[in-house]
Amino acid sequence: MALLAELSESEATGEIARIFEEMRIYSAVPYVSTLQKHVATMPGCIEWMWAALRPGFVSGEMPETAWKLAGQIDIEPLPQLSDSALRLLGVDADGLEALNNICDMYARVSPCNLMFSDCARLLLTGSDGGGSGFATDDWTPPAMVPALPPMPVMNALDADTVTVLQQLGRSLGDSVMVPGLYRYFALWPAYLAHVATELTPLMADEGIRKAGLAMARRITEAAPAIVAKLPPVPKDLPRPGRKETVAILAALDTFKLTSPEMVIFSTLLKGALPGN
Repeated sequence: MALLAELSESEATGEIARIFEEMRIYSAVPYVSTLQKHVATMPGCIEWMWAALRPGFVSGEMPETAWKLAGQIDIEPLPQLSDSALRLLGVDADGLEALNNICDMYARVSPCNLMFSDCARLLLTGSDGGGSGFATDDWTPPAMVPALPPMPVMNALDADTVTVLQQLGRSLGDSVMVPGLYRYFALWPAYLAHVATELTPLMADEGIRKAGLAMARRITEAAPAIVAKLPPVPKDLPRPGRKETVAILAALDTFKLTSPEMVIFSTLLKGALPGN
């Protein structure tokens, strides 16, 4: 099964590169999510979508609401790793710092993706977004998560690593969407194998499923009030066509499943690292 198409940050130029930079700034992470990189492969779509949703981000209303509603999770922690066990998994002191930052990043960006997905869905399925805007457009985001090492390129990985990553992915039509959280772990293959062993059964855990659904529901319920404030999209930016809209909605459905998991699993994985 093929991997989900996406436009990498290094490949982005012109207006899309500018949009990606703003997405990083207003989500306060040094990373653009697979969702937005996938939409960017469809001509004109990320430009329209960001023009529509940007006011909610630059005002702080969308990210701040998402972070608040993601809230606290009450899930049984994973077994704690010792320093020695982590070293045997191929992670040194610098790697430990990177893993902490990676987990922090996904706990922060995933609620934003949930809000992005819900608001985008409303706009794509009929909500006008013809509001008068927000109280401010000069919100100061929190300090950005520290820069991360480059994310491994999937087609440069060996077959075993790709197989383990696909085990952690989600089907999207004829493609597999592997969340970036796990793709980063390919920098430490033995640690990735440990994560896959720990998380695969949890992906079917009823308690985690319910916690994720509750988190997603809180954000979904908040989205209409935010969309009602969004000003109209400039008329010179055409809406995505029918084919693109169907593809984007399918991707949004997948991210509604994976984004709550990213909040929960990044929190659990960070808690299992030495010193946390």
